[in-house]
Amino acid sequence: MNRDIPGYYFDAEKKKYFKIEASKTAPESAAWAATNVKRRQLEGREALAKRERVERRAAGRVKRARVLEEALTGGFLSREAGKLSREVVATLWVDGVREKGCVNLFPGVAEGGGSCLSSMYVHGGDEKSGLGVVYGVVNDRHLWRSYIPRDKDDVINFADAAVRYRHTNFRPRPRSEWGTSISSLKYHEPSNKMFITSGGAWGMDHQHNFSHIRTFSPPLSDTDDLGPAWNLTEEATETILTIPGFEDEPVNTCAPAPASSPLTCIFGTSQGIVKYNDRGLSWLTPKPTGSGSTKHNHRSKRSRQPKETTQEAILGSAQGEILALDFFPPNPADVILYGGRAAYLGLLDQRARPSEWSALKHTSSIAQIRPVGGHQVLVAGPKSAMVVYDMRYIKKDHGPRDRWNMNRARPLVTFPEYKNDAHIHTGLDVLPSAGGLGGCGIVAAAHDDGKVAVYSLRDGTRLGCPSVDKIDVGRGRGNPGGVVKSMMFNALPGDRDASLFVGEGTLVKKYSFGRGRGEGDEWV
Repeated sequence: MNRDIPGYYFDAEKKKYFKIEASKTAPESAAWAATNVKRRQLEGREALAKRERVERRAAGRVKRARVLEEALTGGFLSREAGKLSREVVATLWVDGVREKGCVNLFPGVAEGGGSCLSSMYVHGGDEKSGLGVVYGVVNDRHLWRSYIPRDKDDVINFADAAVRYRHTNFRPRPRSEWGTSISSLKYHEPSNKMFITSGGAWGMDHQHNFSHIRTFSPPLSDTDDLGPAWNLTEEATETILTIPGFEDEPVNTCAPAPASSPLTCIFGTSQGIVKYNDRGLSWLTPKPTGSGSTKHNHRSKRSRQPKETTQEAILGSAQGEILALDFFPPNPADVILYGGRAAYLGLLDQRARPSEWSALKHTSSIAQIRPVGGHQVLVAGPKSAMVVYDMRYIKKDHGPRDRWNMNRARPLVTFPEYKNDAHIHTGLDVLPSAGGLGGCGIVAAAHDDGKVAVYSLRDGTRLGCPSVDKIDVGRGRGNPGGVVKSMMFNALPGDRDASLFVGEGTLVKKYSFGRGRGEGDEWV
């Protein structure tokens, strides 16, 4: 290192000392000018101080080890250290899910056999007997019901149930009526009503009207009865619901209302949304101007308008073909989510005028809607379009509808590996917290190749689930369309975690966390 000589400047490039000259006599750009020398000294001291500050901060900073980035090894080490992310909890829980038996809802038909379980509802609230209940629709036509008995290993076991429940008939039973094109099957627990909707004709009722909505109350046992709470051996009286003036209106889907809502259920039709409460059925969206045969004329007139505003397009989507419905968790009593052919995800506030409803444009038709927490909503449909939106980012836009003025919100989460090019009716359900309160949310979704995948709602990555990844109804077994059409997460009586129920052919298969068939006590 060169010595500092008072009154002299050392040039590192030329390796020489130069006498510092006053700025008045030295050239302005000269390195030995007094002003330039002082400026460089000041900059040097500032750079040294900054470097020392960075070094001091880095000395007290802990770097995350690379091994902690590994899902399995890093997860175990983090847990030992007392920290575990929600993503790791969900990943480990999904990896530990195993097949736990099945219920055949169509006895006498071989596994597969060209049949498909198109809709399903699993009830797990019978704490008295510990039995689950499943209602399922086979081939869009036949409604069956059965108990779900389990043994000590949490495996569906009818042989064990015959010994434990000697006075209970476990044979699956059909409903006395048969329908065609059943589109959805949902249960409203506060009123104990099961709703069945149809996109085709059920046949004629006694008043010679088509009926696309039917409801019944599952018979319940007396509280002092030793049998199951739901009495499946008893036939329930069925009620036919018709939309006044629109008796032949197909119904695509329904959504039972939460207990806080004054409604009982809402229905998605080909011309908008219908609500049901104690006063019967009525239109929630503006009443169509004509029957189903005239709706196309209404659309064609609207489509010929040269400059349709975005708000007119949103209202048109609410009066179009509705494929998916749900209630919005931040305000379930008043706000409804809807989606359909028009590719709008709509937010319908019953307190506001239709002109004030808001929506955002999706990339495809919307066949599935699931709230996933807070203001976030998962939507899925054809073109492999499954994403999570935050409904707070919807903007009200009343201007002309053109490519620069579309209300498009960027999705928070995308699912690159989701595969569904053209199917509307596919199975999908959401579990808000996998592995208990410590895990992030997951979504199980059917692919158009007959398989099922589990994804993280946090970042959209596909999670490894060996048992579920083996599902494949597209290999000529079980489903003529090659797609799983029904699945549901629900916890059976006494369970800490929810199980995934998947309709594979005529079988309702149960997938739960824990030991599977043939796995010994060494399973961890």
